[in-house]
Amino acid sequence: MLEEMRTRPAMFAGSWYAADPYELTRGIDRLLADAANLPPETIEPGLELVGVVAPHAGHRYSGRVAAAAFRLLRGGCWDSILLIGPSHRIPVDNAVLVADVAAYATPLGLVHVDRAAVEALAQRVPVQLLNDDIEHSLEIELPFLQRALAPLPPMLPLMVGYPNLSFARQLAEALAHVLHGRRTLLIASSDWSHYYPDAQARQLDRCGIKLFLNLDAEGFASALATGMTQACGAGALLIALLLARLWSADRALELAYATSGDVTGDRSRVVGYAAIAMLRRQVGREQGSEDADG
Repeated sequence: MLEEMRTRPAMFAGSWYAADPYELTRGIDRLLADAANLPPETIEPGLELVGVVAPHAGHRYSGRVAAAAFRLLRGGCWDSILLIGPSHRIPVDNAVLVADVAAYATPLGLVHVDRAAVEALAQRVPVQLLNDDIEHSLEIELPFLQRALAPLPPMLPLMVGYPNLSFARQLAEALAHVLHGRRTLLIASSDWSHYYPDAQARQLDRCGIKLFLNLDAEGFASALATGMTQACGAGALLIALLLARLWSADRALELAYATSGDVTGDRSRVVGYAAIAMLRRQVGREQGSEDADG
């Protein structure tokens, strides 16, 4: 599996985000600096970061919200990164898609894939390797990772389909087993509702975000099934909820929310974006006492 040392090119550089390394670095650093002025500026003492939810639209649309999540990574240290996003273009049911590459390229350099983790995961759940990966939901996050976290550990990049609670549980348990003993950062890549009037989009998004903040995976799955909320990365969000709970997350914090209408001024058909942090109480402390559409 993954025998050839291939690199996935930066397919969306120059369209969804800047292709020039200097321009990209300057733009992301400015977004991260601006996000540092948004509340909350710090995580409450005694809590540590399990993971984040970040949007994956073009940087000019959702970059401000994404930066609110990625700024929390600065100064952190992880053994690996688990990046989960939706498969927008290739149908997938009760399986995981993984690009058959050794690294992802961006204008800022390479992000290496944890090939051993991919192979270990394939022993527990169906994994389909892609020779030609055209998905944007993972790539769009990588420049933020490269600027927010250094050195950058290897990542396990997964693409999933629409949520099935039973398979989501199976995958979350498999990931917990494969990544056991590592300090892993969890990133769920998702936008929320698509193409509703702004007020309606906010109502749909608020329902799902509230359930996510309560770490209510079952309620979130039910709300998705009944149309009470929507998210293009619903499968990634559901898996993140289940895995975060397995990793002892006991709270979540909303960092930022916006719609594409906040950028374009057109509120007739918008896409929703949210940044969320998943947190847990530190074990030692406990024991001691160009597209708006992602």
